[in-house]
Amino acid sequence: MKILLLSLYAPYPPYDGGSIRTFELLQALASKHSVTYLSTYNPQAISSEDLAKHLSPLCKKLVLVGTVGITHKWSYARLLYETVIYPPISLTKHLSPEYIKELNALLQQKYDVIICNSILSGQSLNWAESSANSETPKILDLVDIFDLMYSREYQAESSNRLYKLLKYLNWQKIRFYERSLWRKFTGLIAISDADLRTLQTIAPTQSNIMLPNGIRLAPQQRDEHKKAFDILIVGRLDYAPNIEAIRYFDQQILPILLRTQPNLKVALVGKNPQSSIQMIVERDNTHYALFSNVPDVSDYYRQSKVAVVPVVSGSGIKIKLLEALAQGCPVVTTSVGAYGVPVIDRRHVLIADTPQQFADSIFALTNNDNLSRMLAYNGQILMQEQYDWQKIKIAYLQFVEQFTLPPNQLIDVSGTA
Repeated sequence: MKILLLSLYAPYPPYDGGSIRTFELLQALASKHSVTYLSTYNPQAISSEDLAKHLSPLCKKLVLVGTVGITHKWSYARLLYETVIYPPISLTKHLSPEYIKELNALLQQKYDVIICNSILSGQSLNWAESSANSETPKILDLVDIFDLMYSREYQAESSNRLYKLLKYLNWQKIRFYERSLWRKFTGLIAISDADLRTLQTIAPTQSNIMLPNGIRLAPQQRDEHKKAFDILIVGRLDYAPNIEAIRYFDQQILPILLRTQPNLKVALVGKNPQSSIQMIVERDNTHYALFSNVPDVSDYYRQSKVAVVPVVSGSGIKIKLLEALAQGCPVVTTSVGAYGVPVIDRRHVLIADTPQQFADSIFALTNNDNLSRMLAYNGQILMQEQYDWQKIKIAYLQFVEQFTLPPNQLIDVSGTA
């Protein structure tokens, strides 16, 4: 089967939820089918030669388009501009003329299935000349639903009425744009049951399935030796929701903790720390230690008493939550951080949505070994039962392959993996 896979971020090295998912599912496709893969990449982060070394063995044809992320300084004028422009520039800015040019060249060939690994790459088909593939089944993998991300930003805004109004208008525009794109695809993939219900309501005529992000499972036995860190925060340190989460922890949660635990040690582990993160660590290197661009975060989970996910915005499943559970590290998270993962408060994690609750939950785990062991054990069992990549890959291939079968042979693989 000939498959065209479209992406707007390179999946190597696989270090966050989106890149890990794309890399794992690319491996699944390559094990049985002929894959042509088009992706952008950041030349400042990795060379095309190094990227090709890891991706070429999986692809019949690999096309890489170098691009650098676009950022703009925030201002009311910028927010107003983004609010009135349609299609929404916050999403379309990720497309480049070079990417569309390469896509048009690839679409001269006929494919059995076209797969887009996010709404960002999915929108590229709106600008492409796809006459040769106008009837080709198209699948959209919804790693993020931007409607949810922008709605949370709007709901969280309380400092300025004008700012809140502009955020509301921007959210509604994103919502309309995103849902109109969903309807252009034959099949839709959700990463949580909640997302699947949304797709079934908005796009009921499409085939859809829930395939969560998987995780590499760690040995069940957790090292009980003395821990180097009390608290661990993991994530991409150039991603706005993660930066916001660290600021929230630093400004509202840590001061509460220090009243009773003045010698607390916090490890920040992640890729590409922005200047605001570096400033937090430099200002308070007594309590913080920064570890950037590490090859493997598993050692830090083993060295930490508790992992925290204090996110208050964003969308999609938080891979850092799955990693912590798989590693047997007890977790405190917000409801936003737990979104899409079937965890139960006080069974798999502790969920806390105020600074005081969050601090109390951390204190409970750092001072109650029985509670920590119980959460760690239950979390690992949950990961083994529902987040094994091998099971997810089998369901993914079945979903993709059904679109090339004759109508009377279609397989019903809707629902969950």
